[in-house]
Amino acid sequence: MGSKYGNIDVADLLYSRQTIQRSTFLKMKECQELIRCKVAQYGQQKCVSFTTDLTTDDVNKNSFMDFTVFWITEDYELCHAMYKCEYFEQRHTGYNIKQAIDSILSELNLDIYDTPCTTDKGSNIIAATTDKTHVDCLCHRLNTVIDSAWKEILQQNEELMYLDQFCHELVRFVNHSSGIQSNLPSTLKHGGLTRPWRSLSNMFVSILKSREALLFELRNRKREHLISRINIDLLRDVVDFLEPLSTFFDMLEFANVPTLQNGLPVYYTLYETWKPNDSDNTIITTLKSKFLKFLTEKFWSSLGMLHFVATYLDPSLRYFAFVTSVADRNLFLVQVLESIHVLSEDITLDDIGCASKDVTNEPETECMGEATPT
Repeated sequence: MGSKYGNIDVADLLYSRQTIQRSTFLKMKECQELIRCKVAQYGQQKCVSFTTDLTTDDVNKNSFMDFTVFWITEDYELCHAMYKCEYFEQRHTGYNIKQAIDSILSELNLDIYDTPCTTDKGSNIIAATTDKTHVDCLCHRLNTVIDSAWKEILQQNEELMYLDQFCHELVRFVNHSSGIQSNLPSTLKHGGLTRPWRSLSNMFVSILKSREALLFELRNRKREHLISRINIDLLRDVVDFLEPLSTFFDMLEFANVPTLQNGLPVYYTLYETWKPNDSDNTIITTLKSKFLKFLTEKFWSSLGMLHFVATYLDPSLRYFAFVTSVADRNLFLVQVLESIHVLSEDITLDDIGCASKDVTNEPETECMGEATPT
């Protein structure tokens, strides 16, 4: 090998687990250094935020803490990168999580108090970030709305309880049987914890799409009762009810474009969608009632003035046309303008790179008048 290719490192040819581990960690450190450089560049301009969470693997029950940073470039491009995902052996207390977060922020030369974050609503995470500008993850909050409403519905409505039970049993059987999934027009999805806000809808939709094929496949195995006992009309009602949620999660899940401005429109659109209607049947009325209840309790309570300001700063949403009450709309506009004035008082010319610029002769900007109903 040497006579043919010259000097070569044996580690480049013969890989052991130690070599792979060492190479992986070297590459990880290179990536972390690149992230540190980016964060250092934009952190001085207060254009950096972070998100963090704790997860436990299913096999060894080891806990890991991930830490992802977001920054905005001078071209107003939103970028993100996972800086760390490492073993977390301490107890998951707010104090221990705070110590870990502050250590990483210091490592990145970010202010431990003035760097905003977005997390779920876990009590330990909330306690760990109580001294920071904290924004609830609205994807997580909307999932909590669905999860809480669905669990309460299953406890109170027998028809929907059996629908949920029968669908789970059907998917479980198909997943444990060979030769069925490959013959279906839509692979059956099982409700899971990885993306819970999608799983419930995906399960019902996949069963509805594959119903005819399932009847044929299960009849050959003398298990047709698994599909025939599912109320198809009820299944269609549930699928139609859950279908719009996918669009709203898409609006809140983007990683490379801002989503802060979408929280308020999502709330009001769902609120209008789930308002009772005289044409609703009993099942739809039940679904709307429970989902609307938890939408107010879990989602609305997580919306703050930052969401209102972000919505106003989006030209397509500026006049809050999605708010049907004119009184509410005008009240929101007044509060937003007051908040913008407060925020502007914290901005100096140095912050926007205009310290040496003479702004005394700049023309006055026209203030927005009272909102008109649209």
